[in-house]
Amino acid sequence: MKSQRLVIIAAEGQVRNEVKQVVAALGYQVVGEGGNPEDGLRLIRRVQPDLVLLEPAGRGMALLDILGLEGEIPTVAILSPQEQHLLDRVVGAGAAGVVFTPLGVLEIAPALAVASHNFRQIARLQQKYRELEEELEVRKLVDRAKGKVMACTGMNESEAYRWLQKTSMDLQRSLKRVATDVLKDRMELPTVK
Repeated sequence: MKSQRLVIIAAEGQVRNEVKQVVAALGYQVVGEGGNPEDGLRLIRRVQPDLVLLEPAGRGMALLDILGLEGEIPTVAILSPQEQHLLDRVVGAGAAGVVFTPLGVLEIAPALAVASHNFRQIARLQQKYRELEEELEVRKLVDRAKGKVMACTGMNESEAYRWLQKTSMDLQRSLKRVATDVLKDRMELPTVK
């Protein structure tokens, strides 16, 4: 497995250096680092890392909100023990994981692994959800078109469905498009029996 590319955004250089040392020891490749959220966002968009480690203190929370809304890169928040009150806010903003300082291999390794894995799982589930949603929408559309074909031609349900399928294949159009055309009267129906 190739090493994952990582960006670190933290106001304090000491935190960035500490994180760099630990993630390098774990085999991650640090492809960029920044001290403020604005530069960090530009950096993230430019290098497209696999993971982001972000200190959300101060203006960093706004960057976490943006990354959480975009939902394209798993982000692990770095909090100090005094910032435990931010935990709910950070998770609600979309952080895929949280680590507390002081940072070490035992703290970061599982957080990065779990965040990366869970993020991929969620992305797959979201894609499957979108596919199922689309499939359901097509089924509803086809059912309505089938009903119209039945009402206008006297065909039974299976005949109407076969006609829609055959028309789709003959015209080399998707079943969804054929159903839409039938419903919008943009397609001539077979003659009534």
